[in-house]
Amino acid sequence: MFNKQQIISQYILFCKLSQLPPEKVILSAGGALVLLGLREKTADLDLDVPVAFYNKVKSDYGIGYLKEGDCYRWDETVDIKPSLDIPSFCSEGVYCYTISELIKQKEYLLTLNTRPGVKKIQDKIDLMKLKKEEMGGLLDVKRIVRNSYKNIKKIANSSFSGAHRLSPAEKQNINNGKLANDGQSL
Repeated sequence: MFNKQQIISQYILFCKLSQLPPEKVILSAGGALVLLGLREKTADLDLDVPVAFYNKVKSDYGIGYLKEGDCYRWDETVDIKPSLDIPSFCSEGVYCYTISELIKQKEYLLTLNTRPGVKKIQDKIDLMKLKKEEMGGLLDVKRIVRNSYKNIKKIANSSFSGAHRLSPAEKQNINNGKLANDGQSL
């Protein structure tokens, strides 16, 4: 089971190993709920990846790694599926589905007859929390933005292919608690 810090670490590791930029790797399902503070832990990471990358994995590894539907097992902790250009946002350096997209995902999962009962119960609990969040319940956007800038150093200093390195001025803005582009305080 992964807590918030473990999800962030695993996400960064996946981006590094796959050589995909973080904005092309979108976290959904339980991992996104943990990042939003709506769950304590999740069993694995479900990631949307570019279609070309997904197709390469599919052709290289064949049907043996197919988990269900169009979801492939990257390793024991990460499942990937082709990106459908789902709206996302960055939380603590990790790109995730938006709350409204997570609600759609959970509503869809509840329609599946093949979903085990225990997972359906968790989906219902998650859906209730997400709907409360959408109505303005628990989500503190300012906290998420502040934490995103704290973790941007980890991503900027990683050796991602094509990663943006922070300029000294951007680093200073982060250290001073200001947004890099407009100088607005966090």
